[in-house]
Amino acid sequence: MRRATVALAGTPTGGMDQSIWDDVATRDSIAFALYSLHLRDERPVDEVDWGSVMWHLRDDQRLITLVEGAVPGARRALVTDSEELVTPLDRWKWLNRTWDPGGILQSSTLSSDARVAVERIQGEGRPADARSRWDGLSRRRGSWLPDPAIEVCVSWAANVVGARIAAENHGYAVHQRVRVTDGPSKGRRGYVKELGWAVDDAAQTVRGPAGYVVDLDYLAELQDIDADQLTASRDYTWPRRPTRSLKNNPDSSDLRQPSPPPPSCAESLEEVLNRVANAQIVPMELREAAQGAYEYQGAHLDRQAAPRPQRLSWQVLLHTFRLTESYEHPRYAELYEIVFTRHLQDDDPIRLLALDEKAVWETIATRAVPR
Repeated sequence: MRRATVALAGTPTGGMDQSIWDDVATRDSIAFALYSLHLRDERPVDEVDWGSVMWHLRDDQRLITLVEGAVPGARRALVTDSEELVTPLDRWKWLNRTWDPGGILQSSTLSSDARVAVERIQGEGRPADARSRWDGLSRRRGSWLPDPAIEVCVSWAANVVGARIAAENHGYAVHQRVRVTDGPSKGRRGYVKELGWAVDDAAQTVRGPAGYVVDLDYLAELQDIDADQLTASRDYTWPRRPTRSLKNNPDSSDLRQPSPPPPSCAESLEEVLNRVANAQIVPMELREAAQGAYEYQGAHLDRQAAPRPQRLSWQVLLHTFRLTESYEHPRYAELYEIVFTRHLQDDDPIRLLALDEKAVWETIATRAVPR
């Protein structure tokens, strides 16, 4: 924990904050990589190479394989009651648990009166044993996601370690101003967008930074530039820089273009039907009514997830078509869409339609039941 906490000290947010969910998850991810490599390679934690840590943090499955192969009881901890676990196994289960983005908000930053009011409002209709949102911590990013911290934060942890490696090797930091000294873009200035690494999969380590992704002034496309073709630079054009921009780029004509018209109700319905796996359940009369509707609205109703070993996330969407021209006595046609994923980065989600709320929960129960 100590070495992981020190690594966070150089981040833009100003270091580790024990009350922030993002910081706790990022620190714990780094700490488990350090601890597991310490056990696997039988060397002191302070001698574990940052390059090896970063290699295992480039993908959450790599970290899972490392930890559950090196830390005794890590895999079994996922199906053990938290009260029965000791550190570090309780922290491993915490990294792998899922969350309720609509859970009861309990924060140490709220006054006692405010906390009571929030709990009364958000606790209506929830079971008495409902767990607090984010374990009582605050969350900066992705507060709508129910997915495990190990999936959400492992890339953040890799960036923290990468910044540490770059600092130790006298490299450049993200958002640092640089000037190109050689190559096609020689003489141009910009700022560092990403750090690039030489990856050695055989040795399970990374070296570098070997290069950088640079956002150069007056160019729309990002450029990959070798580390030896850059030098540190200063920015003398700040007064002329567009608002909320880190680069000097006066061409903002696209921002003044009118927005395209919204799709029609028929086009919206067609888009929904084309992306789901069970469009055949929608009766013809409902299709015809929706195609001739006066207005379409889409809404996100809920996001939930189940942890490993039955890892699954689901999102419920509501597609509403207003069938009457007047709002005085409106009638609506509704379709529910459930999106199932096995991972935060799942590129092939399963999308299913349901015609009513009962069918929504029956569909979710069928897929979320442990197998």
